[in-house]
Amino acid sequence: MKSRRTAKQWQQLINCRKEFEGTNVEFCRHHGISMTSFYKHQANLNAKVTTGFVQVKTTTEQTHFEAQGDIEFNVHSGKLTLTQALPAEQVVAIIKGLSQ
Repeated sequence: MKSRRTAKQWQQLINCRKEFEGTNVEFCRHHGISMTSFYKHQANLNAKVTTGFVQVKTTTEQTHFEAQGDIEFNVHSGKLTLTQALPAEQVVAIIKGLSQ
């Protein structure tokens, strides 16, 4: 009949793994546990350690550039010149259109 380990016993066993110099396979054979059980309990214990609240701070990056003169592109059919007064969204749309 298989014996069941408590969460505390699994914690102790997982902690022992850090000291064991062999592979996980050798460790599991040595302690009479299956690899599946070892990985399952290791993942569960790691999840308990890492759960909790994480404070997240979101930021928005804004890019600002000052154009000095017109914007010129050399394209396959010639030269494209855009005035600096053109809104950035339109410049982006034109560049996307050219790249297709």
